[in-house]
Formats: sequence, C-alpha cells, structure tokens
Amino acid sequence: MITKKTINIPIFRLKLKIVVVDDIEEALEIDSNIDTIADSCVIDNNNGTATIVIASNDMSVIAHECLHVKNAVWNRIGYSPNPVNDEVDAYLLDYIMAEVLKVVEKHTNKTLLKI
Repeated sequence: MITKKTINIPIFRLKLKIVVVDDIEEALEIDSNIDTIADSCVIDNNNGTATIVIASNDMSVIAHECLHVKNAVWNRIGYSPNPVNDEVDAYLLDYIMAEVLKVVEKHTNKTLLKI
C-alpha cells in the first residue's frame, strides 16, 4: 500500500511529496531511480520539489530523512544555518516532521504525534 500527500512548505516555496510505503520496493512506482537498499530516501529534484519516502517497517528513519528535507530547503534558498542561533532550523524541522507523521499515521492507522 502507498499513502501520499503533497504539501507546500510555507515561505520557502518548496513542494514536498510525502510517500509512505509498506515495502520500499513499492517506492519504485513513485520513482524508478530510488535505491531500494535503504528503507527511506529523499529525492531533491532541484526544481522546487522534494520527495520523502518512508517504509512503514522502519520508522526510525523519519527524523533522519526530515533533516535531509530541511537541508534541501536551505540549499534551494541559499541559506547557511547559524550554529549559534538554530531556532529557524528547529522550527522548520518540527514542521516537516509533523507533516510527515500525519501521513505515517494515516498509513499505519497509529497515532505517533501527541499534541
């Protein structure tokens, strides 16, 4: 089963396609170039869109992949993170994580995010 949702990351003009699959092999239906050795990936198309693929059998990679998405946003806009004041990094990562978790929850029918 594949669950998908596309969002626009506010302010930064990046379209993010979030894809959750039961088995990473299913991700080949989204993009035939996906390396199925890993249980997840981020594809930065350098055209204002990124795709995050998460296999529902390995949720441990969600934060890892969300960090890659955050970095794709920074690359797109030419921003260099400030290690002394990384609040903007943290807020963007929080936003991306929350959006990904919504799709994962829909796919698995499990609540992962407690607000």
